[in-house]
Amino acid sequence: MPAVPLRAGTGVSKSSPEEALEEAAEDLDEVNAVLCAFSPRHDPDEVRRALVEYLGDGDYMLLGFSTAGNITDDGFSQGTVAVLALELSNLIAFGMAIGEGLSGDPHGVASRTLDRAAQSVKVDVSAALAPVATGIVTGSVDVIRHSLVDVLLFVDGLCCLDNPNASVDVLRGILNRLGPEVGIVGGMTADEYEFERTYLFDRHGVYEDAIAIITIYSSLKRGHAVDHGYAPDTDPMVARTDGVTVTHLDDRPALDAYEDHVGHVDRETLLKYPLGFHDPGPRPYHLIRTPIDADEEDRTLQLVAQLPDGTPVQIMAPDNLEASIRNAAELAIKNAGEPRELALVTVFNCAARHLVVDTDEALDILRDLIGEDVPVFGFNCYGEYGLTPSGKFIQHNQTVAVHVIGNEVAGR
Repeated sequence: MPAVPLRAGTGVSKSSPEEALEEAAEDLDEVNAVLCAFSPRHDPDEVRRALVEYLGDGDYMLLGFSTAGNITDDGFSQGTVAVLALELSNLIAFGMAIGEGLSGDPHGVASRTLDRAAQSVKVDVSAALAPVATGIVTGSVDVIRHSLVDVLLFVDGLCCLDNPNASVDVLRGILNRLGPEVGIVGGMTADEYEFERTYLFDRHGVYEDAIAIITIYSSLKRGHAVDHGYAPDTDPMVARTDGVTVTHLDDRPALDAYEDHVGHVDRETLLKYPLGFHDPGPRPYHLIRTPIDADEEDRTLQLVAQLPDGTPVQIMAPDNLEASIRNAAELAIKNAGEPRELALVTVFNCAARHLVVDTDEALDILRDLIGEDVPVFGFNCYGEYGLTPSGKFIQHNQTVAVHVIGNEVAGR
């Protein structure tokens, strides 16, 4: 068992998965779990085979996913293979499963994959949960509110192209099995803005149109939060929608109303001025829906995620995008019970944000908060999952979601 409850390392390489893994595992005594974020420029099966050959036949978890850019201790990179290696103690246990056919049955596939992820845990989780579950650790409110299980989602980033309801149905499938108390956070796989094919892999194969779910059982302090750094720039307008298509804003063709405010519409404009709708939580916050295309003939806007018909929306404008990753991390640390030492920070950063604010600049701001020695891993994705300030789990756009794990038991 490691001297601390969780040890982590990251590595990155332009060409060699083995090199990235070797760097990530350099300071670990053993490797119990590996996450691999890779550019679709690399053949996913070649990456998988290289990692499996390097790791051998031992008892370890392996999950790979394609991205729009990778985040490690070395910063942001594209065209690379990035690896997170973990050494686990008996205070933390992981389960993992992958389910296929997501766009055809997102609710059912997500639900069944969650069940298999829970069943895949090969150790007795009672040791991981005992300090909190049995009340051995007492005297702090974070014991009362502590979630014994976190769920990390890695969802096919193109499933909504075939089924606009897919991302919502995925969450319903998860929440129907777990309830609202469990922490759910994650991101959607990507392919560096090609919007053609995204991938997942485990030690057995490569999958498309799929979802991967990691279940984390632990008494360690953990938390997550989201932020985006946009602010309302118009009065509210009622959106009439058909799935991911916005047809009207306040009884006007949607594109007419949008152009009146932002001027000429191109991809940069759509990303710079997304739509937002109010989240009725404890702090002022709007949930973002990003227009990905504008139909000049029909005068409509196409969103990357569904917006309920009749929702009051506002056109949003950049406010403090750079600081949003710090805001999310600060709140995640607070939600985790403010551990004195962080074991790992995982970042799910919207790929669209990188086109507006440089990811490396955002990571520098994150480092100013957490210090230079805390392992950081993550990727730029096609959508993010996480808790809103009002307590709802939804899919986000142009948002950063941050998940933290502390090397400290809840209540201490």
